[in-house]
Amino acid sequence: MKKTKNFLRFFSIAFLSAWACIKATSANIEFDKYYVLRHVVTNNVLSNGGKADNDAKIVAVSYKEKSPEQGCKVKKGNVENSFILVNALSVKAIDVTSNFSIVQWNAETGNTNQQFYLEEEGEDIVRLYMLRNGSKYYLSAADMNVGISNETSASSSCNFKFEDTDVTSYTADWQDETVYGRNKLPYHAAYFPYYNTAELRSDTAHYNRPWETTKSNCFVSLNGVWRLKWQEGFNNL
Repeated sequence: MKKTKNFLRFFSIAFLSAWACIKATSANIEFDKYYVLRHVVTNNVLSNGGKADNDAKIVAVSYKEKSPEQGCKVKKGNVENSFILVNALSVKAIDVTSNFSIVQWNAETGNTNQQFYLEEEGEDIVRLYMLRNGSKYYLSAADMNVGISNETSASSSCNFKFEDTDVTSYTADWQDETVYGRNKLPYHAAYFPYYNTAELRSDTAHYNRPWETTKSNCFVSLNGVWRLKWQEGFNNL
């Protein structure tokens, strides 16, 4: 019994020590939480430029409060210590292409082009790198351009900070399964109004077959030709 207690005590200490090491090496970054990824040298933040498409370039721009295109969610990768960065607006992940372009693409936790790892450089300062053919390649930025640096050329241009941001400002209605509509009347059974009882009684076809269009003078059909305005993207609707 004593040996069992000692073993459990040793296991608990070992587990807590390992957990503490994970927290320390991850700069206290939490999975499934939103952050702004700020470049230390330029003070710009990463953004998808408000684009929704695959292959849209990731750029570094001036910070703008409550801009979903600048927010990213850290999601756990399927390789130990790896994670992917999912844009709050497009719900697509930062992806490093075969020619090292930095774009966004459909988020996949098992996609090695999207898996990043962390190195700490100082207080709250980190470097993000990916592995390709056994070598490290670091995310970097210069002005608005976001690129990749290899191990030998890694410098302060690879230094970033994860800054907390308000998750609620990034949850659009179309991404929230609990939102069914806004500025709508309460739900009710289907019915058609009539100006008076006589008009109601005269609409025998609709009364006998409710799926047919009513002849009520209070009803206007929306069928026909519509003049629609095309809008690129959905950020400024």
